[in-house]
Amino acid sequence: MQWAVTDDKIGFIAIYGWDEPEVPDQGQAALEKMRDTRGLIVDVRLNGGGSEDQAMQFAGRFLKKEFVYAYSQSRNGPDHTNLTRKNERDVAPSGPWRYDRPVVLLIGQKCMSSNESFIGMMTGDSEVTTLGDHTCGSSGNPEVINLPLEMTVSVPQWIDYLPDGTPLDERGFQPQVVFEPLPGSFEGDRDDLLVAALKQLRQSPLPQKPIAGPAFMTDKEAEAKDESRPKVISVFPSDGAESVEPVTGLRVRFDRPMDPLALKLDWKSGGCLESEFPRYDSKNNEFTIPLRLAPGTVHQLVVNRPIRKSLRESRANFPRDGFQSIDHHLARLFDWKFKTKDAAPIPAGAKPAQVLKISPLPGSQVPYRALLELQFDQPMKPPSEALPFLNKHYDPKEPTLVPRVRYDPGSHTFGLSLLLLPRHKSTFILTGFYSAAGLPSEPITLEYLVSDEELSSIDRRKIEAGEKDPRLLKILQSMQRERTNITSLVERIQSLSMSRGEGGLFASLKSQSASFKWQKPDQFYSDATDVMYTSSAFVIGCDGQTCWWQDGSPGEGATNLVICPLKDIQRIDLSLCDPFDLSYKTLAQAASEMDLNYVGDSELGGSKCHVIEGWVWDNVTPFMTPIGFRSQWWIDRRTSRLLENLVYWDNGVKRVRFFYDTVNQPLPVGEFGIPKIHGLSPVPAESLGVGYTNRFINLRDGSDGNMNIRYGKEGPEGKSWSGYVEFN
Repeated sequence: MQWAVTDDKIGFIAIYGWDEPEVPDQGQAALEKMRDTRGLIVDVRLNGGGSEDQAMQFAGRFLKKEFVYAYSQSRNGPDHTNLTRKNERDVAPSGPWRYDRPVVLLIGQKCMSSNESFIGMMTGDSEVTTLGDHTCGSSGNPEVINLPLEMTVSVPQWIDYLPDGTPLDERGFQPQVVFEPLPGSFEGDRDDLLVAALKQLRQSPLPQKPIAGPAFMTDKEAEAKDESRPKVISVFPSDGAESVEPVTGLRVRFDRPMDPLALKLDWKSGGCLESEFPRYDSKNNEFTIPLRLAPGTVHQLVVNRPIRKSLRESRANFPRDGFQSIDHHLARLFDWKFKTKDAAPIPAGAKPAQVLKISPLPGSQVPYRALLELQFDQPMKPPSEALPFLNKHYDPKEPTLVPRVRYDPGSHTFGLSLLLLPRHKSTFILTGFYSAAGLPSEPITLEYLVSDEELSSIDRRKIEAGEKDPRLLKILQSMQRERTNITSLVERIQSLSMSRGEGGLFASLKSQSASFKWQKPDQFYSDATDVMYTSSAFVIGCDGQTCWWQDGSPGEGATNLVICPLKDIQRIDLSLCDPFDLSYKTLAQAASEMDLNYVGDSELGGSKCHVIEGWVWDNVTPFMTPIGFRSQWWIDRRTSRLLENLVYWDNGVKRVRFFYDTVNQPLPVGEFGIPKIHGLSPVPAESLGVGYTNRFINLRDGSDGNMNIRYGKEGPEGKSWSGYVEFN
């Protein structure tokens, strides 16, 4: 955006898009310079849209009262007439003061999508005059459908209506004052429409005094002054540090005690290759996060980066999103940067590695779950130092590479798991391979014909042999026996998620937690507030007679506490400390359904463990690349309980560790009872209603790779539920 004030006190603000996070604050700061202007020109002629939320923040500075700026209507059935009611979209006044002088809003045919919504918002101010040409009449929000013969169709997902209730698409906003350009009106630096706006505003009198009101403060400035929120008081590496070792313990210290299991770091630049679970020093309120950082790179990191572009909106709607105090106040935004030490110099005479062998052969037919091997002619950097990746454009039909990459240093061979679109010719580029000396290999272009088979016959035989491995079955039998003997359990979980960024690096690190309690036969409890992180509270429980759930909305505290007799819950899906559902499956069933195989024994945090690998499937359709997750389970050899689960998926890696606070120690009924919350009384569950026949509760701790904590109802109408479902 750009702004200016003329010598005769007319303000000018041009906004070219609602798609950069700085735009709302820039607009607010520009308005501070307009307090003593006689009028204001807002020019959005070249603005094609972006974030409606951003537009709303700026438009609110001109409004006296809340205003319905648009309506939207969606399909809810197969017929053309099956439509929802018209849903109102409204905008409210915002900011420390209102611009209450004449405004000329310049519009034209390049105004579309969220910018047309902004124009609708501005029409709620009687001081605003729209001047120019009609807008495009394109509501945006399209669904792009891929058809055969490389054709795509863009279909609106809703009907968008103007404030007067007429459709926006193909019509747009008509200006209150139509501008008819003459030949040459916009040649060179000439802008006759702007001249006309200036002429109109020069008829307004000069103000006697500036607009009164407190100075605008950006959301970041306001948050920096919010003493209720924890603040970062030191970091290591320090801001501006040079030559930082790539393998390091990154430290973040706060000014007060923190939740040791909650964390959020994002990279604006740079990234990491792997991370261990953070350690928390309660004496110094300090986190230490063991990382392997990309070498020779400027790393710019952000503590508690907002999910949405509006910081204020993110904090209101995601109150548990990141580092937080023990009393659940989210820490303030903080960022810093440093540079890692360059990689070791490449030896003279070193040559890039060449591929010797690719299996399956390029051009051959492969199943949609393809196990690929690439052999190189020399030692290579292992995945922990250089993770191969696909060059992608994030099309749902593109191949995906599960980042569980194996490397055999003896044969210089990589093993990769690819998911491909069934019954399709798939072409993709693999890159990110480096020789041990540090030279990058040329990107590898591969093409395969993909069948609708899940696995090749050779790979299926290998997996079936693994499923019948007596060592695997013995481990599963021991886990089944241990789970059968559990009568009560108090369990906490911590998940550490690493999401992919550019160049094969992870650019986001997030830690969350949940807690579970269970006692035979039918007492249970779960607090999933942190993993939901969009709720102020999400807790489910049952004392053996009555089930209850507390579901809170952000910014409003607990909004309901619902009770329902246990006998009225027709289906309860409960799975704790049971990653393979051995409570009700046979050993062979569990091994077969998840393609389990025994990898070997290893050590984790001082505990000797069995390591098992397998797959978790989410979605297989002919219209998009299947979604699958490679999982690894670390089972304590002493207790036969799961200690850690690693889930490898297209966009990253998730590590989940399990803490067993008590096992087989009787728990008082009060641990599962209806909570007593000041000002909140329990209410009965609403009636099932037409089309629903059963109530259900799901309580799964995610030990199988899929956490599922929710309540709801189901029937011919489908399912209606609230809660948290991971992956599914």
